[in-house]
Parts: sequence; structure tokens; C-alpha cells
Amino acid sequence: MATLPKPELAFAANDFLLLYIHKKPAKKPKTIKQISNALKNYAISLEKIEQSLKQLETEEQLKLQKNRPVLNDAGEKRVRQLLGKDVSQDWETLCKYRLPMQALGYDADDSNVRQRFKGAEGLRHALLAQAFKLDNDDRISLDGIRSTIVWRQLAPALPAGIKPPYPLLGSKSVIGHTVLAGLAGVTANGWRQAVERLAATLLNLPGTGIEPLRQAILKQALQQSVPEFATNSKSGCEEQTFAARVLDVAQKLETPRFNGQVAIGQVYDAYGRHYADAGSLASFKQRILEAAKAGELQLTRANQPGDVPDPERSIIHWDDDIVHLIVVEWR
Repeated sequence: MATLPKPELAFAANDFLLLYIHKKPAKKPKTIKQISNALKNYAISLEKIEQSLKQLETEEQLKLQKNRPVLNDAGEKRVRQLLGKDVSQDWETLCKYRLPMQALGYDADDSNVRQRFKGAEGLRHALLAQAFKLDNDDRISLDGIRSTIVWRQLAPALPAGIKPPYPLLGSKSVIGHTVLAGLAGVTANGWRQAVERLAATLLNLPGTGIEPLRQAILKQALQQSVPEFATNSKSGCEEQTFAARVLDVAQKLETPRFNGQVAIGQVYDAYGRHYADAGSLASFKQRILEAAKAGELQLTRANQPGDVPDPERSIIHWDDDIVHLIVVEWR
């Protein structure tokens, strides 16, 4: 079996807890222990929950009343930012689609993303696209995702005269589903089964059910995320918001040919050297997008994307547009 890429998954425990507390109200607020028991399938330790809740209380997003967390106005505002178009959905519905998509680094409010990756098959393809680094192409279809993965495997063995662009492999392509299944070290009868087995293999799941896949995406995202309370003690920035820290880092950087604007990928690299909550590039981009939507920082596109160093690392899809740069100062 070929060595498979590792998906970049991230979901901040602080945000996950805010959403759970908001969406699982009770006549009497749950205790921290009760919350821990309710979220045991996501493998968030009681210690991590306690630390996250203390951090959220410090940030004045909730209050701990006799060991029972209650959201305040700032916490409710953060919930609305996180849920966007799905703010009215219940917890179970959110865990089926929006939260896994956010853990994969996608903008779950983007109409193109919601249309392309809808349903169980859409989520599996979103996972494949992210793992095989195809998630920056907002035009690629589900057939295109499968075809690109297959051609990447076949290209080294093709005669020199056969060059890209390669033809699209449709749902009836035997070669297509055979190669996809082979990546997972199994056989499959058709592309659906091949995609199911490859998606499960990427997450080290024994079965191909969609519910275990959804849960595994969130579980692994929470495990891979660096706790939000791990801040840079040297800088004394514990009270800064994420957006403020990003701007603080960006102000010390320059991207050639872009006066007053810095490439997002460049900021990510520098941010990780100063702060412990950088997480994966995908999750960093998602947090950047959320901060921009909240008006906490400004993003802009590069008119000549080729001038951006390693442009794929800086691209963020925002509705029907793309952006590459964080604005430090308009010049």
C-alpha cells in the first residue's frame, strides 16, 4: 500500500466547547464533569476542558457559576461567528457537516463549498481533496478530485508522449476506482466503495460508515489542535485576540512587491515561531477568514498571484472571491 498523506485537521477546543454549551442548553447548566462525559467520544480530556473553560472565562466569553459554564454576550457573539449560515442548526446537525468541514479548513459558509461537498459523498471527497492538497482549487468537481488523485499515481509510469492535461475519469472508470482502492490497500466494486475505503484509511478507521468518519474528523482535529491557552509567555500577549496577534506579527514582515500587505502563508510561518496556537495551515486560514468576516482584520487579493511567494499556501476562498494577503496598512 502506498504511503498516504496525513490530513491537516484542526478545531480549537475553546470554540468546540463554546458551541456545545450553546447548543446543548439545559434547565440547569451542566457541570464541567457532565460536559466531559458528554464529549467523551471526542477524546477531550477533563483537564483540557477545565483549562479551556478557564481561558474562556479569562477572555470573558463565559462565567463559571459553581463549576457550571454559562455563556455571556461575548461568547454568544463568538458562537454566531463560528456558525454563520448554520446558526439555527442543532448540535447533531452541526456535527454531521459544518463542524467537520471547518475542521478540514473549509469555509462552511461558502456557497460553492456547500454545493460541491454536500452530503456524505461530499464530505468524503472534501477529506480526499484536503489530504491530497486539492482544496485550493474551488472549481474542481468530485470527478476531478478522484481523477487528479488517480493520474498522480499513474503519471510516473506513463509513456513520455502522454502529458497533462489528462482526461477526466468518470464514475464508470474501472481504472479510477481500482487505483483509488489500491491506495487504501483494498479492492472495491465501483468508485463509491473506493472513495469510502480510501477516506476511512486516511483516518485509520476500520469501517467505512459515515458517522464514524464524521466523528473521527472532529476527534483528530481536536487532538491535533494546539490548545488556545498555550500563549507566548515571553511577549506578554495573553490578553490579545488572535487577530491582534496576527497583525502584530504581520507588521514586522514584508512581502516584496506588496507595500503594506503580507502574504498569509508568510504570516503563518512567522506566527508559529512566536505563538503556540498556530495549528495547521488550514486551521490558521480558517481563523484568519473568521477574523476578517468579523471585521477584526482586512484581507485582499493579489492582482498578480504569481508575485506571492508560494501562492498556494496563501490562498483563502472567501465566498466567490479569493484573497492572498493580510492588509497591514493601505498605501
